[in-house]
Parts: sequence; structure tokens; C-alpha cells
Amino acid sequence: MYLSSLITNKNNSSDILSYLKKYIFYTHQEGVLFYLPLGNLIYSKIISLIKDKMKKINCYEICMPSFIDEENIPISKRVKGGFLKTMGIYFSHDNKSKYMLPTHEEIITHFINNIDSKIENTKSFFQISRKYRSEKDTRYPVRLNEFFMKDGYSFSPTKEDLDSYYESVKLMYIELFNELDLEFYLTPPSRDLLFKDVSQEFIANDINGNEIFFIKEDKEKFAIKKEDSNIYEKEFSGLEIAHIYKLYDMYSNLLNNKLQMGSYGIGIERIIYSIISQKFKNGIINWPNSVRPFKISIISENTQLTNDIYRKLNNDISCYIDDLDTSIEQKIKTSKELGVENYILLKNEEINIYDNNENKIKTFKNNQLNEILNFFNGEII
Repeated sequence: MYLSSLITNKNNSSDILSYLKKYIFYTHQEGVLFYLPLGNLIYSKIISLIKDKMKKINCYEICMPSFIDEENIPISKRVKGGFLKTMGIYFSHDNKSKYMLPTHEEIITHFINNIDSKIENTKSFFQISRKYRSEKDTRYPVRLNEFFMKDGYSFSPTKEDLDSYYESVKLMYIELFNELDLEFYLTPPSRDLLFKDVSQEFIANDINGNEIFFIKEDKEKFAIKKEDSNIYEKEFSGLEIAHIYKLYDMYSNLLNNKLQMGSYGIGIERIIYSIISQKFKNGIINWPNSVRPFKISIISENTQLTNDIYRKLNNDISCYIDDLDTSIEQKIKTSKELGVENYILLKNEEINIYDNNENKIKTFKNNQLNEILNFFNGEII
């Protein structure tokens, strides 16, 4: 891959927001994002990681429609209360009222009722898709009108089965966020007085966050919102990155079955933003290994040898060629901005390998391509 295909502007990336705009998200219009090539690479790695985790808890991937006629949405409490009209994208077309849905609780419940209303063991499904909300106060890049979300839904025959599956999802989320090397906290279980559901939020540390939380570190690292902070001492600003619910029979009761339902969401843009927010410092990002887009950058003025090295390495190790018309010093700086582990600098008859702190760690001759591949396979992979 050539670096010129990844960079769409030459703006500075001295802070988090400018880094996002240079490499990750182009702002097409307020509340809507355009994923740039590097952003899409990060997105794909996160999605792959999530899908692997979901398989481990026997959750199966589906894909539901977001564009639904109002008449085809089961009348739930939140529909009666106007939630979908308030939070979804609601409009009229061909004399019909339609929604672009923010979540799919009513639709998945109707689906389950039609295929299997007598569930003996917990069944669960998830999707990763675009969602739509009529946010009035959008905030780049975490409060949006259109965004990607992993939403999952479970259906259990008893409350005890729901409790058990809910705990397995919570543990899987903790494992996922640890693998993404995120600093995060969990809110204590809380019950909604209107809907009677129980839920918990996962809150990532966010230096630019506009919501204040207080921390209580016990067996679990709990965070609580400011208005409930009388027993909590340490304050921090945070961002909700995931939310899990025990919905019980709030939706299934509409269709005359008593299945116990859970709902489990992860905001993808919020995950990407939180990683960068926590890992970006002084113009350099230290990506978690699980989502690092490139391990190696190749820097040289020798085009043929550069291409030879790229072809030798790229099948095994993610790398890119810096083909921009910039100085060697700028290419090294860009390598640090993109968070690669090592860069290869071709000079005269030598191929020098450096770490991200500019320490030379190995030298090869220009005819030792197999040896270079063996070195990286042994030292990095």
C-alpha cells in the first residue's frame, strides 16, 4: 500500500481532533462521517475482533433493515412514548410514515416470535450496521446522526438464563476492551423507573469528555455519574462506549410470549475515538497491537528495491511504502504519527531497520530480502 492513498490532506496532526480529521474521519456534513482509508482499516480490525468475541459466546450474526414503515413496527412502550419519533429519523414518503431506526428491539422480537416462540435455551444474535438518530447537538466524532453500532439481542426462557447470558456478555466486553488496551470503567447496575429494565454502561476515559464521572474502585472498577457522586471521590471525564441491558419481557410481552430479553450495544466510532484519545500524545500514536494498522513503513528513494521489499513482506506483515514527496525526516515523523513499530530505511547498499524511537536495531544488505522477512517473523510476529 502506498502512503499517498492513505493521506487525503496535508494538515497538521498536533492534537487529537486534527489527527482524526487528517487520517480517520472526513466530515462530509455535520453529524455524518466519511471513513478515510486509514480509518476504514482500523474499523475493519475492530469489527473482526468483535465478531471473534461474539462467536465465543454463541451469538450469531444477522443483518436487519433500518428503513421500516411505521405500520410494521410492533407497538412497544418506547413507540407509545414517542422514543422512535424523538430519537430515530422519522419522515413521510408515499403517504406512509417511515423510520430510519436507532436500534432494533421491536424488529428482532417480532422475528423471534415468528420463528421460535418456545425457546428452551438462550438464543442470541448481533449485527454491525449503520444506525440513525435525530441528535440535535451533534459532536464530532462521537455524537452523530448516522453511526456504526454493534447491537446484540438475546432471548432466554427464564430470568436466571438471562442473568447468566448477561454476565457472559459483560465479561466478553471487558475482555474486548482490555484487548483494545482501553482504560474504562463500568457503571453499577441501575433500573429505569419507566421501562423497568436494568442496565450498565462502559465508560472510557476521555480528556475531552463533556460528562463527569466519579470512580469507586472495588472488585470491579465502577464509575458513577456526577449527580450520584456522594460516595465517590476520584473525578474524571468520560465517554460511554457500550451499554448492556436486561429488558426482561418488556418487548416479548407485546407478542404474548414471556421470553426474557437482553440488549447489548457498542459504539464503533466511539471505540475508535477512545483509542486515539488515550493513545495519542505529542504527535505520536501507540496503537494497541490488536488494531495496529501497520507494523512497518518502508522509506527509500530507490523505487525498485522498495517495491521488492514490500512484495516480500506484505503477505505476512502489514506495511506501507512512503511514496510522498517529502524529506526523510518528514517520512520518519509520519511513520511515528501512524504508529508503526519499525521503519525500514534504504540507504546506499544497506537496508537499516529502526524502532519507533529511531534506534537502529538491524542492518541487512540489499540482496537479503529473505533474511529480512525471517527477522520480522521472528522478532515481531
